[in-house]
Amino acid sequence: MDIKKLNIVMSYPVYWSKYQVMRDFVQNFYDAIGFIKWSDEFKYTFDKSNKILIMEAKQENFSYEWLLHIGASTKTENSDKYAGYFGEGFKIAALCAIRDHNWSVIMESRDWKLEVITVPDIIDGKTVESLSYKIWKTPNLKGSLLTITNVDESDYVIFLSALDSFYFPQNRLFGKKLWESDFGAVYTRSTHPINDHIPVTYKFGKKGLVLCGYQIRGTNPFPFVFCLHKYNNMDRERNTLYDFEVIDVILRLVTEVSPETAMIILEKMKVNWCSYPARKKNISVDGWSPVINALIRRIRTSDSVVNKFHNSYPYLLCVDRVDSISMRNRRHQALVWAKTEMPEYKMVKNSFSLIGYRFLEDVCDERGGFVDEIRRPDDIENNAFDIMNSIVDTVCKDFFMLDSIPEPLIITNEKVICQGMANVIKIKENKVNKIGQKIRYRHNNIYLLEKEFQSGKFYEALTTYLHELCHMFGGDSSASFSHSLTVVMEIVMKNHILLDIKKKEWDDLFNVGVRQ
Repeated sequence: MDIKKLNIVMSYPVYWSKYQVMRDFVQNFYDAIGFIKWSDEFKYTFDKSNKILIMEAKQENFSYEWLLHIGASTKTENSDKYAGYFGEGFKIAALCAIRDHNWSVIMESRDWKLEVITVPDIIDGKTVESLSYKIWKTPNLKGSLLTITNVDESDYVIFLSALDSFYFPQNRLFGKKLWESDFGAVYTRSTHPINDHIPVTYKFGKKGLVLCGYQIRGTNPFPFVFCLHKYNNMDRERNTLYDFEVIDVILRLVTEVSPETAMIILEKMKVNWCSYPARKKNISVDGWSPVINALIRRIRTSDSVVNKFHNSYPYLLCVDRVDSISMRNRRHQALVWAKTEMPEYKMVKNSFSLIGYRFLEDVCDERGGFVDEIRRPDDIENNAFDIMNSIVDTVCKDFFMLDSIPEPLIITNEKVICQGMANVIKIKENKVNKIGQKIRYRHNNIYLLEKEFQSGKFYEALTTYLHELCHMFGGDSSASFSHSLTVVMEIVMKNHILLDIKKKEWDDLFNVGVRQ
């Protein structure tokens, strides 16, 4: 028997959780066996009554000298092949096992057996406990054994989680294999739950998994297991990946997958089909946008997959990012038109045009959906606008706080869906109306449909006009716009006597006037 001190004092300031310790013990076997033979060569038993966990490599063995030195490892020549290569895993795991978790550790292979112990040592006249191995000769053993004692059932569950964290096709967290190469692999996720010991990327929950260098490092929000084999393993702690790191790993993978696999992944990312990089404080946050783009480029390489995608999703229209008021106004018109004329269509980002989808604005323009045919109002229409403005000035003056009346224009294109439209410009000054709502835009023009200007159409024209005026508070989908529209309608409807008078003026105007 021999005692080997490792020159690691037991007060060494490192703490590994039970999961980290179990993971590193398993990793020693995994790196020796490899994922191809893993399910056949790695075995384990758990004696619940005696609290003994035994891990076994049936064929692999090695010299205990590799366990003596920090930085020494049998994996040095293939440092990028499996989960780690620092050579310190067994030593630090053993230290934390006996010091922090009250486990005992015995390792044996070939003709040797060692037990992890502590022995007193003297450093600068002070007595310290040093991590050590008690080693003795044994009959030659085929394979290698690691025995951990004082392991209870909850510890055994942690061990199984550590086992799940490594890449091998039979992993119970993996479903169907979709694609694999030396670069990586993609699987569907099985129905087996991800427990609390597996590294979980907080923002993405426990739906899908991400493996880097053959080991789980985080999760993703889709029902897939993304495995990037070619990964820089210099992260010695192997901490959980942040959300942006997960996205980067997936992006690297999807640039390599088959077109068929790309389509399967893209289908499950449907919620992100119209995603563009977010802009925060002049910094572009890519999110899932680059991943969507990469998947589309992979699909594009196969005509058959492109055709299959079109057959599955015939109703898609591309939309570019809007960066100006004029583009936003045009987009609004096209969306209003599409909502009525093409309600089955879904809007997707511009990269879908690479596989043959058309842009929303092009289709809208082709079918006459834009407010391109306009003219100035005639005398009768100007008088009709005066009637509506007199109502605004009488009952809504403090609400709208108009510096000037927007220039009115008439829409003559009968194919357009909208009853009216506002051309607005964002204002910089801090302007708030009497109920505390911030005025965000100034009107240049308000457009109303030509057919609104006739007898009997007073209320339709007035509500459309008020609707367009309310866009000074925000766009159609904004809460401030919706609130302002509700408030102004309440104000106007309370003045029903005035409305009755103005309705009669309106009808008289068009009954007297000649409308061709």
